[in-house]
Amino acid sequence: MIVRDGAAGTDPWTTAALRLIALEADRMGDGAGAILTRAVEIVFVQAIRAAIADLRDMSNVSSFLAALADRHLTRALTAIHATPAAPWTLTQLAREAGLSRTAFAERFAKTVGQPPMAYLAGWRVTLAGHLLRDGNLSTDEIAERVGYASPAAFARRFKAATGIGPGAYRRAN
Repeated sequence: MIVRDGAAGTDPWTTAALRLIALEADRMGDGAGAILTRAVEIVFVQAIRAAIADLRDMSNVSSFLAALADRHLTRALTAIHATPAAPWTLTQLAREAGLSRTAFAERFAKTVGQPPMAYLAGWRVTLAGHLLRDGNLSTDEIAERVGYASPAAFARRFKAATGIGPGAYRRAN
C-alpha cells in the first residue's frame, strides 16, 4: 500500500494505523500477526468511510455499481476515470463504450441517473475538490489537470457545482 503525505483519507486514525503497521512489520514481536491484522482492518474501514463520504448520496452508489455491471458503460467509465482531463466528447465516450451515440447516451443516463457529460463534469469537480483540499497545486494547475481549457471556465463550473469558488473552497477545507 502506498499512501502519500497529505493524500485524501489520511486522517489521524489512518495515519496512526499505518504507523503501527510499519512498526510491527519491522519488529515482528509476539502477537504481531494479530496486531497487523487489526491495524489493516482499521485502514480498510477508514478507506471505505472516505469513499462513502465522497459520494453525494447513496443513490449514486447503486447507480454507479449498476453501471459497472454493464460492460459497455464500464469501458466509458474506465476511460473517464483514467483520463478525466481528456477533451471527451459524447462521440468519443460512445466509441469507448462500443455503442452508438444515442444508445450510449440513453443507456448511461438511464443507468447512472445523469447524462454522460454531466457525470464527467461532476467527476472533474470531485477530483478538483480533492486537489484543492489535499494538494499544493495552484488553481490554474488544477484546472488543467482536471480537464478545463481555462481557469475561468473551471472556476465557473466549480462554483456552479459547489456554491463557492475554488479559492474559497480551499480556504474552507
